[in-house]
Amino acid sequence: MTIRQETFCRIYAATKNATQSAIQAGYSEKTAYSTGNKLLKKGEIQKKIKELIDEQCNGLPDKTEIKEFWSELMRDPTQKASIRLAASMNLAKALFMFNSDIAGWDD
Repeated sequence: MTIRQETFCRIYAATKNATQSAIQAGYSEKTAYSTGNKLLKKGEIQKKIKELIDEQCNGLPDKTEIKEFWSELMRDPTQKASIRLAASMNLAKALFMFNSDIAGWDD
């Protein structure tokens, strides 16, 4: 992997914008769109970007942990009602309960 490709990967992992990542990595502005798309199709580039994103997420809670936290907070009687309500709203949003097409509120 070249230094420019490595730079592209680092910028793309942070921004998720292939065109701007290509430009900032030193590729031509005229061809940045196509260059960015070509780079994203390369296995070596995909692998490096995944590694970088995984590093950024290391130690962060996953979706299940966040849902469990909201659920516990919602049920905690020692918390203020406003905090419990906010937790229940976040949990409901995460479970798509406000979208009748998905959640099926008619159930």
